[in-house]
Amino acid sequence: MKSELQPSVLKKMMAASYLLLKEKQDYLDSINVFPVPDGDTGINMLLTMKTIVDEMEKVPQNGRLEDYCSAISKGAFKGAKGNSGTILSQFLIGFVNELKAQTKIDQFTFANALTKGSKKAYSAVEHPKEGTMLTIFRAMSETATKIIQTNPSSDWKVFVQEIFNNAQKTTLETIDMMKELKEGGVVDSGALGVVYMFQGWAMVIEEESGFTDGLVVSKDLEGLHSQVDTSKVEADLVFRYCTEALVKGAKISENEARKIFSEFGDFLLIMQEADMIKIHVHTDRPVQTIQEAERFGAVDAIKIDDMLSQSQTNM
Repeated sequence: MKSELQPSVLKKMMAASYLLLKEKQDYLDSINVFPVPDGDTGINMLLTMKTIVDEMEKVPQNGRLEDYCSAISKGAFKGAKGNSGTILSQFLIGFVNELKAQTKIDQFTFANALTKGSKKAYSAVEHPKEGTMLTIFRAMSETATKIIQTNPSSDWKVFVQEIFNNAQKTTLETIDMMKELKEGGVVDSGALGVVYMFQGWAMVIEEESGFTDGLVVSKDLEGLHSQVDTSKVEADLVFRYCTEALVKGAKISENEARKIFSEFGDFLLIMQEADMIKIHVHTDRPVQTIQEAERFGAVDAIKIDDMLSQSQTNM
């Protein structure tokens, strides 16, 4: 039994998560009702993971821990798509930034990385809401921390299975945390996406540690699309357009950008990496939002989605 994981395990973890999200993308889209039933949670998480996997392919098999972590961070920033993909990317960036500062991957550093990832994801959201993927990130980090405090000699199998099981339990509870989910009769799509992501991680970690029994997602979390009725969901769509832009050579800080673009709408997410800032906001003024972004640098990767049209299409 291995107490430490090799850095290359990160490449396998990301690949396994990508494949599971690819398999479950349509299902995740079909149960997506928050913040509106626009059916894009699965695809946004998948596209974000795809960019990470592509970046990981550039790292040699004998790469250092820092190399793998940097590739994940770069891919997460570049590939972040939509609300779910952007929050996922922030979690992953926080996770690997903590690992990158360490010399090994053991359960202690892994638990700390989960905690840092959860905190970064929460801090990226202007108004964090429980019952979303944020809740699952926190549940995972709290479970991992509890294990290393109460059972520090546990093996990787016990470690990842307890995290996985509690992530599923918490995801089942999301249906009672938000009215949109209760009305739709589903769990949060992003939360379940995180369960699939961690399932991929856990399967790889188990295999690397000498265990091969696998992990299965609860039947209570699957097959929900057959009962969802989006017409019963009263979507809280205050602003119509999901607007995203990447500002290169940004002459503005993350905090300044957060203050400026909070005036344009809600569900604001700001990401910063070196001299680049990525903006995600739900707004009724998408063109003006892009024009405002152009004041601070060269704007690229513009994406504007009409959430009202998407939600009506999915009814």
